[in-house]
Amino acid sequence: MILKTVRMIALAAATATIALSGFASSAFAEQNARISWSALTTKLEQSGYKIHELDEKHEGWKAEVIDKNNQRLKLYIDRQGNITRQKIDH
Repeated sequence: MILKTVRMIALAAATATIALSGFASSAFAEQNARISWSALTTKLEQSGYKIHELDEKHEGWKAEVIDKNNQRLKLYIDRQGNITRQKIDH
């Protein structure tokens, strides 16, 4: 009887651990999902940028663009498509 109870508790703990690890890994994968090239180009063009070059980097993207004021910029974009930094490109 005691052995059966111990086995049931161990099985329940193992099941909970597996379920939680699956949830954590799917949340991690979703957080690190990369925006697609086509979605990013659409987003940049809708924001008024003319894209000259778009490079995929490990941490995200780097884009050379011209903004609405005809200024050349380098944009550094995270994996989700958010501009994290910009520099004037000479």
